[in-house]
Amino acid sequence: KMFHFARGFPPFFIRVLPTVIGLSYLCSLDLLFSFWFFALLSMVKVGTIARTGLTIGVAGQPSKGSEIVNLESHGAMTVLVLWSVWTARRHLRDVWDACRLGHRGDGPIPYRLAVLGLGVCVVYAFGFLVSLGMSPPLAMAQLILMFISYFASIKYIAASGFGYLFPVWNKGGAFVRIVSGTATMGTSDLVALRLADSPMLFGGTRIQTLQTLTHHLKLMDIVKKGRGIGHAALVAAFATGFCVCAATIIYFCYQEGALLLRSWTVWEGPLGIFGGTAAALSDSERTVFDPQKMSVWLLGGVQAAILALVRSRVTWWPLHPLGLAFQNTIGLQFYALSIFITWAAKLLIVRLGGPAAYEMAKPFFYGTVVGYCVGVGVGMLVDFIWFPGAGHLIHDF
Repeated sequence: KMFHFARGFPPFFIRVLPTVIGLSYLCSLDLLFSFWFFALLSMVKVGTIARTGLTIGVAGQPSKGSEIVNLESHGAMTVLVLWSVWTARRHLRDVWDACRLGHRGDGPIPYRLAVLGLGVCVVYAFGFLVSLGMSPPLAMAQLILMFISYFASIKYIAASGFGYLFPVWNKGGAFVRIVSGTATMGTSDLVALRLADSPMLFGGTRIQTLQTLTHHLKLMDIVKKGRGIGHAALVAAFATGFCVCAATIIYFCYQEGALLLRSWTVWEGPLGIFGGTAAALSDSERTVFDPQKMSVWLLGGVQAAILALVRSRVTWWPLHPLGLAFQNTIGLQFYALSIFITWAAKLLIVRLGGPAAYEMAKPFFYGTVVGYCVGVGVGMLVDFIWFPGAGHLIHDF
């Protein structure tokens, strides 16, 4: 359900999901507070900008409400990634030394193999973007923006337990179009940028699955024998799942007709992607570099840097820059209420009972996740047996 505060303001989603509450209980209080606080603050920002009619940008290419807030968020997300890399500089130096000297390390994968794999992936991804039609400089810019988006989502999903952290502007293509402009881009650049930035190229909800690889490797740290079997099982599971899903979709497309499935993957998604590409090509007025929008982007980065610096110096500081970086994304907007409930419950438990009460409450929150998943499974089984072909919507985003 949605609640509208006033005209021009984004709706407040009244949605409580047990899995979000159960898993985010493990998240720190400052992250939980920052999530719901900045989500509500972004609603106030967007609504106030809409009601006042504020725009930024050079003549003929203004940005309004959500786009202005997204510029701020993307700048914050970029600085947050740079800050994370900077704080890990000693570890990265140790990894490079181990790779250069041939030390295997104590992880499930040798450092040299990991760095080599990263290099191969970067070269392959760069070549793929160029083959789509991008110029090499644009492909490099898109690749860097993709790294920022993936890094921010994967690191902080794993750190927070909140699985609905979608990066601002997906993989950053919108930032290139909005800030850098399209005046210097050719037709192939525009088409390739739209395709590369679409959810189809490992975007959208697919980004959230990347962090499972880090969990797999972390679990392999405690496995001393049979690591090869574990890695092989992971590859086999991925290949099997991919083949089954692809075969199922193809079968139903031929059996029922793709348009009748009403699936985002075969209906709204492609229409939006190719429709947006066609609109970009037909737009006769190209945009140019916009210093005003870049200023808002830099302002977001400065805010994130200040929050990160204060947080590292003041132990009681309650705001984490992560909330600013994801303030206007769909995950926080949808589940601000669930996060607030978790934050309030955890705050009361810790303040009244201390660490012992926090540990005692864990089984309850784990139970909300298990109970909800069991309920969804039972509902699917009931639909399969008693309502074949006429099932009910049990779980949604």
